[in-house]
Amino acid sequence: MKYRYIPAVGQAIRLATFEAYTASFIHPWSWLRILSAQEHLVRVELLDGDQSTGQTFLISPEIVQPPIGWREIYEIRAAPDKVQQVLSWLQGGIVVRQWQYMGDPSVTFQPADNCEQPHWKFCEITDIVPPEQTDDRIRVIQTEYMYDAFIPAVCSYCRGTGKRSASDGTGYAGPDMACWRCKNGQAALYISGLRGKERKAAIAQLQADGWTGGYERRGRAHWWAERETVIKEAKLAMEESNG
Repeated sequence: MKYRYIPAVGQAIRLATFEAYTASFIHPWSWLRILSAQEHLVRVELLDGDQSTGQTFLISPEIVQPPIGWREIYEIRAAPDKVQQVLSWLQGGIVVRQWQYMGDPSVTFQPADNCEQPHWKFCEITDIVPPEQTDDRIRVIQTEYMYDAFIPAVCSYCRGTGKRSASDGTGYAGPDMACWRCKNGQAALYISGLRGKERKAAIAQLQADGWTGGYERRGRAHWWAERETVIKEAKLAMEESNG
């Protein structure tokens, strides 16, 4: 592990294991408050409830129990229209807030220069990734979702022109105007409306474009699809994969 959890001064912590307590000559499962923290050494004081006992110890940060949700590498998932905003946060650092309830892994990310508590359940800061670590520890993934999956197709009403006129050969007899069934000649061919070979071909096209999905029978039956694209990989993950 290249990075480890370094608690903030003033934070109340516990040690990770029973053996960590006994090896440090601290009563098992006691709470401790951080007095000072460096990369290889942490000074703590023993607490009685929330009150100091005056007893201090020097321990390694390796034996401190990280908060729920702490990771060496974080994944920030964003919709296509939010990706550039997330990338702009990296130069100032990232604040990580994970709900400390074990049954819900909800997590939110914020720029370090604007990290007021966003919601009642994200009351604690899990980690602060400084700017010099964001290249190593932050992966940004673009997420896309189609509730009713489709593939792009040439509009059958305007034949791809994006316009309707009496001379377009489609039988339209009204005044010249933009096609009301498409956008610039591009229409959507929905998987739900296809059958047999056409449906298989459309699904194969989606898969070739990186989409995965399936058929949902509950509620309004539909074919859905989702796609994830890594916009920025964490350098630490690349180093680990290279071995």
